[in-house]
Amino acid sequence: MIFDKIKNFEMYLPLHPKFIFVKRFLDENILDNLTPGKVELGGNCYANVDEYLTKNLDYGFIEAHKKFIDVQVMVKGSERFGFCNIEKCSVKEFHKKNDLIILDGTPEFIDLNENYFIILFPHDAHMPQIMTGGNSGKVKKIVFKIPVK
Repeated sequence: MIFDKIKNFEMYLPLHPKFIFVKRFLDENILDNLTPGKVELGGNCYANVDEYLTKNLDYGFIEAHKKFIDVQVMVKGSERFGFCNIEKCSVKEFHKKNDLIILDGTPEFIDLNENYFIILFPHDAHMPQIMTGGNSGKVKKIVFKIPVK
């Protein structure tokens, strides 16, 4: 897992050849003005622009993905973001069609605030969308899906 400010994303480009699609999208768009929905980026990469209310921890779940690397960029708002190594979790369900593994485990948490991003590799289990400070809040986030291979 990598956690950093959006302005530093360029330094992570050498980690994967298709991270350039993320960089290009971030450079070419006014993120505040994006409307929710799926955006095809090329190279089998895409972005989901989401707006939602953060939720109570009781409604969260730990997930991971086999085929995709997530790059999650917080545009507006803040959420608690759980993370743990997949090896410290047990599999509850696997949805092959959606590339979604639902896990049991005990995550640690950080706050994902505006202008920050997280890169999550297949071994990085994560629990997004959790409310901060005991209150639900509206967030706008972009989740880039980058094929592992």
